[in-house]
Amino acid sequence: MKYLSILFFLGLLIYSACLLSLDFIQGQSAVRGYFSDIVTDADYPVLYKTLFGINTSISVCLLIGCALLYLVCTAVRSPQMTDWKLPVFLWSQVVFFLYVAADERLRIHEWLGGSLGIEDAFILLLMGALETFSLVYLGGVLRQSRRKKIHLLATVLFFGLMVVVDAFVQPNWPGRLAVEDLLKLWAVVFLFAYAWCYTIDRLSVAGRESIEGN
Repeated sequence: MKYLSILFFLGLLIYSACLLSLDFIQGQSAVRGYFSDIVTDADYPVLYKTLFGINTSISVCLLIGCALLYLVCTAVRSPQMTDWKLPVFLWSQVVFFLYVAADERLRIHEWLGGSLGIEDAFILLLMGALETFSLVYLGGVLRQSRRKKIHLLATVLFFGLMVVVDAFVQPNWPGRLAVEDLLKLWAVVFLFAYAWCYTIDRLSVAGRESIEGN
């Protein structure tokens, strides 16, 4: 599993470097489709249409994956389940990540921002604050392993940088489109890494308790 994780992150680095370089060298028109929401356009080249919306697709898959991992955790029974915070935390994560996946695909926060007349990046910031509250108060993240904390700190870093770019960097600046969407993707990747580690740890604890009980 360690080597698979290394290969995954290496591939993600190469993917990010390629798209970022393409944005800087050829401009936003050359990469917009890769970061676009999923639409169709018959005038695009075959490869461009094949990979159209690829960044959005990867993000949505990872977000749904997070929801499924937390759903698995809800089925794992342990003495900790007597604490009301744990099941509430797990189900809140299932709902949260399903919503965020839908938002990524359907652009809900952009619509809300336009309807309310505010910068949509601040809606994302509010969502991040709610998730932070859930992780700290309900999820007990401060008591968790260093590895999981590092994943969350990386998420906060990439998410915060994405909000800054989205809110304050001019849309036509070179590299802006690629930087914003790749920062979002990396934040999602580390959220998935946290959810994966969280699930593996819960399954391991449940397995040990089952063996000891027998």
